[in-house]
Amino acid sequence: MLAGILADSASAVPGLVHVTAVDTLADANREHRDIHATANCPPGKQVLGAGAEAKGAPGQVLLEEIKPLPSGLGATTSATPRDGSKTAQWSVTAYAICADPLPNLHLVENVNDSHFEDKSVTATCPPGQRVVGGGASIDISWSVVIIDQITPDPGLTSVTAHASSGPLGYNLQWHLSAYALCADAPPGLELRTAAPLEVPAGSANASATNAVGCSPGKQVLGSFGSIVGGDRRVLLTKVAPLANQRVSEFGASNLRGSAGVGPAWSVIAQAVCADI
Repeated sequence: MLAGILADSASAVPGLVHVTAVDTLADANREHRDIHATANCPPGKQVLGAGAEAKGAPGQVLLEEIKPLPSGLGATTSATPRDGSKTAQWSVTAYAICADPLPNLHLVENVNDSHFEDKSVTATCPPGQRVVGGGASIDISWSVVIIDQITPDPGLTSVTAHASSGPLGYNLQWHLSAYALCADAPPGLELRTAAPLEVPAGSANASATNAVGCSPGKQVLGSFGSIVGGDRRVLLTKVAPLANQRVSEFGASNLRGSAGVGPAWSVIAQAVCADI
């Protein structure tokens, strides 16, 4: 596993750092193999935002977990080949935005365990606090379930996650969790939303990554986004801040091997930012 830390200088969110960790699956012949990566905050710092990215084998690997650690000491991610299939070499990267602890920073989790093919769940901050980061996870060890939304509300009081079974459906029980990192609002807190990046119908094996930047003088604390359309044939591949901490990306890829011609879809990137 590889890890790296990039620090920013003087900041209204003191001690801000961007931490990454990578785990790679090199054996393409192994089936039903989840891989995990955890980005750990430096000593004395706590996680403000979590992110994840699957690289290699586009349309064949599902992100299952983009999760701030309950301890506040980092963020973890996991991914798995679709339906346990064999794939080429691929990797998963965990991202953590860490800083000196913000006032009243804590993690809120909510779980949907209903027996439906499509699920949505919202984690809500206590009154007076605001979302700075968040995430989502599903609890299937080899996945036919797709996370397609991790979004804060416009007022930054909650985080909603949505997931659905793939085009063939899935009739067993599974759980969806939403995570909100809540705190007293730091100076200049804002939600930035990019215009949808559209992929036309019939675009086989297409991938798309949308980006959104903070307003001038601000930096990314939390990365979010959503897949719109696609009829359960589009996999989340990335929700993460760039190393410069000014831009966040949200990416997706057509599901490989699904029957028929897929409909149009789009990706929307969002970022929670605050003053430098």
